Amino acid sequence: MTHSRNPHNWAAILDVPKDPTVTTVAEVCRRMSIPRVTVNKYMQRHPDWAEEFRMRIIANRGAKGTKLGQRQQRRVAERDAGFPDFIEARREWWRRKSFPFHIDAYKHIEQNQRLVMIVPPEHAKTTVWSIEYSAYKLITNPNLRIAVVQKSAAEARKVVQAVQQRLADEAWYANEFNQTVEESPIGRYGPFKPQREWGGRSWGAEAFMLATRTSGEKDPSMQAKGVTSAILGNRLDLVILDDIQDTDSQGPENVQKLLDKLQHEWLSRLGEHGKLIVLGSRIGPGDFYEAVMGRYCDPDSAGEYVWPLVKYPAITNEAKKRVLCPDLWSWEALARKKFEVGDKWYSNWMQEEVQIAGAAFNREKMLEARDYDLRLGTVPAGFEVVIGVDPAIAAYCAIAAWGVNPQTRHRVLVDIENRQGLANWPNVARLVMEMAHRYHARAIVVEWNNTQAALYEELRKDAVSAGISLLRYQTVTATGARAEETDFSISSVGALYNEGLISLPYADTAAQAKIDPYIAQCANWRPKPSTARSWHLVRDMVMATLFAESEARDIIRRGIAPMQQPKRRAPAWADSRYLRWKKERQALDLVGRR
Repeated sequence: MTHSRNPHNWAAILDVPKDPTVTTVAEVCRRMSIPRVTVNKYMQRHPDWAEEFRMRIIANRGAKGTKLGQRQQRRVAERDAGFPDFIEARREWWRRKSFPFHIDAYKHIEQNQRLVMIVPPEHAKTTVWSIEYSAYKLITNPNLRIAVVQKSAAEARKVVQAVQQRLADEAWYANEFNQTVEESPIGRYGPFKPQREWGGRSWGAEAFMLATRTSGEKDPSMQAKGVTSAILGNRLDLVILDDIQDTDSQGPENVQKLLDKLQHEWLSRLGEHGKLIVLGSRIGPGDFYEAVMGRYCDPDSAGEYVWPLVKYPAITNEAKKRVLCPDLWSWEALARKKFEVGDKWYSNWMQEEVQIAGAAFNREKMLEARDYDLRLGTVPAGFEVVIGVDPAIAAYCAIAAWGVNPQTRHRVLVDIENRQGLANWPNVARLVMEMAHRYHARAIVVEWNNTQAALYEELRKDAVSAGISLLRYQTVTATGARAEETDFSISSVGALYNEGLISLPYADTAAQAKIDPYIAQCANWRPKPSTARSWHLVRDMVMATLFAESEARDIIRRGIAPMQQPKRRAPAWADSRYLRWKKERQALDLVGRR
C-alpha cells in the first residue's frame, strides 16, 4: 500500500487504518513517517476527523483471532442482548443489595425528566445515585454527558474518582469483589479509559471522556463541580444536584443564589430530553430544598410543569419499629440519633415540615397569603401606599412599599427591593424616592439612629416638595426586635398573616423571585438574633415591613374611627331650660284656670 508522505495530506493518513493490521496511532505515524505529536494536535483541532480515525483503529482491534477482538465481539454481543437494569447491575457488578426505597427511587428517576428526592443523612445517597447510577449510565450509554454538583469542588472530585474506579480499575474489582477482568464491566463492555496515543480525550480529576464514546461531542462524559464552579461545555444529558447546601450556606440570600444558579445555569444546560435530579437531605425550614419544592413541586405555582417529589423518612413505621435501610441504621441507632439531634430530627431525618420554635411568622399562613392573580407593582383601588426603609450603604438596604385599605384593614405588598452595596446615602435616597413617586406613596418611614440621620436629611427636601410625609422610626435595639411602642413589635406583623389580612403578589416569575426570599426571611426571623444559631439570618425586609406597618396602623386608626353614638338625654343646659319653661307654663295654666 502506497501513501503520500506529505504530513498535511490528512485524507491519506485517514486511509492508513484501512489495513486491518494497523491497531495503534504509533503504527500510522511510522508508516507515514510523521511525528505522533503532529497527529495528536490535528486530532485536537479537528474532532470529527479524530472520531473517524479512532473508530477505524478500534475496528481493527476487533479483528478476529486476537484476544482484544474476542473481548470486543463479546461486548458487542452483550450489548445487542441488552443491559441489565440498574438494580440488577448493582447486584451483579458491585455486589450491592437494593432496598425497596432504592427500587422505588429508580422507578421515579427513569420515569421523570425532573425529580426532587429527599433522603435522610447517612443513607448512601451519594454512593448509590451520584456514583453508581452515573457509572451505570455511562457504561450503558457512553455518549451521555453527566454533571454532578456538590457543595464544594473537593467533594465533587471524590465522586469523579469513585466513578473512574468503577470504569477503569481492574484491581479494585479483583480485590473488592473477586472478579476477573472478563467478569467485570470493564472487560465486558470496556475499555472505558482512553489510551494516551489517542489524544484529545482527557481522564482528569474533575472531568473525563470515555474511550467508547462514538458521538464525536467535545463535552466531557462526566464532570463534577462545586456550586460556585462553572459547568464545562454547552449541553448536558443528566445533572445531579447532590447535597449542594449545608448549614454554613443557610439563609435566604444564599438560598436565592442557589435558585438563580439552578435557573440560569444548571437547567439551561439541559436539552429537550435532559434529566435533572435534585438529591439531598433537609437542613430545616427555609432551606434550598423547601424553596425548590415551593417553586417547582407545588401544583399551584408550577401548574402542568410540576416536578415530582419523593421523600424517604428514616423510620417508615414507628409502631412496628421499621426503618428505611436496616443494613445502615438499626432501630436502636436511630432512636439514639433522635435523642442526639433534638428538633432537627423531624426535618432532617423524617422529612416533616415543622414550625421553628419562637418564630414570629407562621410559614404556612405566609404561603396561604400568596395571590396568584396579583402582580408586583399593583396598587388596588382604595389602598394607600406606605414605604418602609431599613437603610444601609454597605450591607443590604431594604425598601418595602405596602398598600393598606383603611376600611377593610387589608394589606398588600406592592413592591420590595433588597439591594447590597449602594455605596452612599444619596443612592439610597434616589431609590426610595423613585419607588415613592412610582406608587404615589402617602408616607415614608425610615429607621432612625445616629448613622442614618444623613439619609433622613437627604430625603426630607424631596419628600416635602412631593407632599409625602417623612417619618422617623426609632428602634429600641439595633435589630428592632422591639419597637419604640411597647404594644407593637414584629410579632404584631406576624399576627396579620394569621388573620388573613395580607396578600403577597405571586402571579409571575418576577413576583415569585422577590416574594420567595421575603417569605424565607420572615419565617426564619428570631427575636434573639445574637444567638449562635441565627447569626447568618438576614432581617432587612422584615424590618422594612415593620416600619411601614407602624404608619399603616395609624392610617387604619384614622380611617375607620367609630362615630360617636348620639346621647339619648339632652345636655344639662337644655334640660335646665326645658324644666324652667315647663314650670313657667304650668304656672300660667294654673292662673288661667283660676
